[in-house]
Amino acid sequence: KKDFAKAAVAFAKGYQKYKNGNKGADSLFKLGMSMKELGKKAEACAAFVSMPKEFPKAEAAVAEKARKQAGELKCGQ
Repeated sequence: KKDFAKAAVAFAKGYQKYKNGNKGADSLFKLGMSMKELGKKAEACAAFVSMPKEFPKAEAAVAEKARKQAGELKCGQ
């Protein structure tokens, strides 16, 4: 539906609810993507950059997608 504001709220709730598992990592990634689509680079970067620290055991594919998005957005530069 491309309602990224609503999506961001839903993914933030999912991230809070599932902080200890792969679902939390996936929610954090999708929250970052929603923020990116809303033009909120700082918030998107915060989500992507915090992924390895918050979810060190996240699925490799999700962690890699977050790393790639952080690179595309030039987070930390």
